[in-house]
Amino acid sequence: MSSPDLQKWDWLEAQTAPECLAWVDGKNENSKAQLDSFSRFEQIHEQLQKLSESSFPTPEFCLLRDLFRIRKDSGHKYGIFEVSKFRADGTLGDWELVLDIGQLRETEGRSWEIQGNPFLRQSILHLDNSSRILLRFSEGGSDLTEIREFDLKARSFVSNGFNAEPDRAIATWIDIDHVLIAHGLHGAPKASTGWPLDAFIWTRGTELTNAKRVFSGSSRDAMVLIGSVGLGELQRSLILRIMDYSHREYHLLESDGTVHKLALPETIKLETVSSHTTSTHLVALLNEETVILGKTVPPGTVIAYDLTNSLPAEQRTTIVYTPEANEFNIKSTLDGLVAGYSTVNMILAKLGKERRLVLKFEDGDWKTVKSIPSSPGASVGLSASDIHSDCLVMTESGLLSPTRAWLESLDGKQQLLFSHPASFDASGFNVSQQSATSKDGTSIDFCLLLPKKTDGPISILMTGYAAFGSTLPLDYLHPMFGGTSLVPWLEAGGGLVVTFARGGSDRGESWHQQAMKENRQKSYDDFIAVAEKLVTDGHSQPDRLGFFGRSNGGLLAAVMGTQRPDLFGAIVSDVPMTDMLRYPKMGMGAAWVDEYGDPEDPNMEEALLKYSPFHNVREDVKYPPFLITVSTTDDRVGAGHARKLAARLQEVGAPVLFYEDREGGHGVSDSLSSTTLLSRRLAFLMDTLMGRSDG
Repeated sequence: MSSPDLQKWDWLEAQTAPECLAWVDGKNENSKAQLDSFSRFEQIHEQLQKLSESSFPTPEFCLLRDLFRIRKDSGHKYGIFEVSKFRADGTLGDWELVLDIGQLRETEGRSWEIQGNPFLRQSILHLDNSSRILLRFSEGGSDLTEIREFDLKARSFVSNGFNAEPDRAIATWIDIDHVLIAHGLHGAPKASTGWPLDAFIWTRGTELTNAKRVFSGSSRDAMVLIGSVGLGELQRSLILRIMDYSHREYHLLESDGTVHKLALPETIKLETVSSHTTSTHLVALLNEETVILGKTVPPGTVIAYDLTNSLPAEQRTTIVYTPEANEFNIKSTLDGLVAGYSTVNMILAKLGKERRLVLKFEDGDWKTVKSIPSSPGASVGLSASDIHSDCLVMTESGLLSPTRAWLESLDGKQQLLFSHPASFDASGFNVSQQSATSKDGTSIDFCLLLPKKTDGPISILMTGYAAFGSTLPLDYLHPMFGGTSLVPWLEAGGGLVVTFARGGSDRGESWHQQAMKENRQKSYDDFIAVAEKLVTDGHSQPDRLGFFGRSNGGLLAAVMGTQRPDLFGAIVSDVPMTDMLRYPKMGMGAAWVDEYGDPEDPNMEEALLKYSPFHNVREDVKYPPFLITVSTTDDRVGAGHARKLAARLQEVGAPVLFYEDREGGHGVSDSLSSTTLLSRRLAFLMDTLMGRSDG
C-alpha cells in the first residue's frame, strides 16, 4: 500500500490566510451544530455560566514595594489591574483600580489581553515622585505583545513614552529615561522561534530604531530575554542568552553600558529573573550534576551568584541548598523557588511529603531559617516575592481543597488575599496516589480522584503534561483540568486521573531527561500503562475512558488516540502539536528542538515519525471520537497542527470535530471568556463516555 500524501495539508499552516480561515469557518459551523446538539449541552452551559459568577481564577500577584494583582471575574473577563499599598504597620490598604482591560478593549476597539507574570515585576519602576510600568498587551491572546508606558500615579498612558509595537519583546527599566529592551522590530535580528536575538538601550525621547545595541545572540539561539537583578547600587539589568531550553548564558549590563558574561554554569533552570534575586544575589536551580567551588553537586541544587563584586568572579557562586536523597523541587522555578530582600524560599517534596524551606545568607554561608511542612493533601505555591522586603504571596490548594492565597511576612504573619469558594461537595470523593508499571518496568505514580461510592467501572478522564520538566499541580479546578467545567463531570459520577509520567519533574531533572528526544515514547508508555491499570483494576473500561490535554498535553492526547485507539472512548486535544516533522516551522517550535529533537536529523526523524499523531492516522482503524480545539491567534504552537490532524482524521473517516476560535491565543480554553467552548467540550465528553442524558 502506498504512503498517503500528507504534504497536501501543509497549506493549513498559514495562520491567517483567507483560504485557511474559510476552511476553518466551514469546519466550525459543522462542529458547532453537532456539539450544541449533545443532550447535556444546554444544561452544562447554564451551570458553567452560574459557576462563572462565583468561581473565579486565582489572581496573578506581583510584589514590588506595593502589591499588584490582575483579577478576573464574571464582570471583568479580561481582567482588571489593581494595586494595594502597604500601611505603616505592614497591613494592606484598599485595592485601587489601575486599569480595566475590558474598558480599554471597548475604548480602543482592539481585543487586548494584558500579559502579567513572569515579566511583570521587572516592568515596574518606583521613584520618589513617580511610578511607571511598562505594560504588555497582546491582541487576541497572541504571544506578540505591545509595550506601553503607564503612569501608575496619574493612572494613564504616558504620551510619547516608551511604546513599542507588537513583537515578542521584553523590556526592563534601567532608570526613568532608559530601558533595556530585547526586540526584533524594524529589521532587528530574530531567532527562528520569532523571538529577539539582540538587546538595546533605548533612551527616552528617541525612536526605537535609534536604540543602542549592547548585546547580540547567535542566529542558532532560541531567544534573548532580559531582567533586573540586585537592589540600590547593586541593581543591574541581566541579559539571558537562551541557546535552547537546557543551556543558557547570563550577561550583566553594567551602569557604564558595558556587558560581561557571568561565570555561571549553562545548565541553570531559570524561567524568569526578577523573582530570583535577593538584594545581593542571583538565585537559580541546577539542571545537571555540576562542580561548584571544587565540589560536585547533584541536579536540583540551588546556587546563588554574588552581585557585590567583592570576590573574584570564579568565587562568587555559592551553594544555597543541596537536596537530600529522593528530595526534589517538583514545581517549576516560577512558583517553587523565589527570593526576597535577604531570603530564598523553595518548595521541596520527598516521598510524598512537601515542605517549604526558608534560607538566609549570613556570615558568608546560606543557613536554613525555617522548614515548614505543607498541610496533608494540599500543595503550596510561591506566587510572588519582593526584593524590597521578605514578604511573600503564597497559595495553597488541593484537588478537593479550594485555593487560598495570602501575604506572609518573614515573622510568619499572614493576610488573606483570596479564597476560592467550594464549587462542589467534596465529601463524596476520595483522592489516592497509586502506581502502574510502564513498558520498561519503571513504576509510574498517578493521582486518582474517584467518587466514594461506585458501582462497577465508571467514566474517567485522564490528563497530564510531562514535558520540559513541568508537572501539572494538583490544584483545585486548575485550568489544565478544565477549570469549573470539571464540576459537572464530577457531580455526574465521573473520575479524574493525573499521571506523573517521565518528561515532568516529579522525581527531579533526571525524570525529565529520561523522556527527551529519542526517548519521548517512554512518556507515552507511562500514560498507556496507567490507562491499562485503570481498566485491569476495574475502575473504568475503554469505552468510558477519556483523555484530554492542552499544549504538550494536547500532543499527549493525540498520541493516545492514534497509538491506542482501542484503549480510549474519547479524545480532546487542545492547542496541540501533531506534526512532529514540521513543528520547528510552526509557531515558536524551533525553540523546542532540544526537548523533542531535530527532525532534520535522520535518526530523530525516524523517532519522531513513530509517534507523530498526524503521520500515524491509518485507514481501516477504528478511532475514538476526537474533539480538536485551537485559536487563530495561537502563535506559540501554531494553529496548523490542530487543523492538519483534524483534516487527516476526517480523510480516513474517523469521527472528529474541530473548532477554532478567532481569539484566545494558546489559552483559548479559559473558563471565564470561553464558557461556551468548555460547555461544548464537556457535553462531547459526557455524552460520549457516559451516554446521552434522558433529562
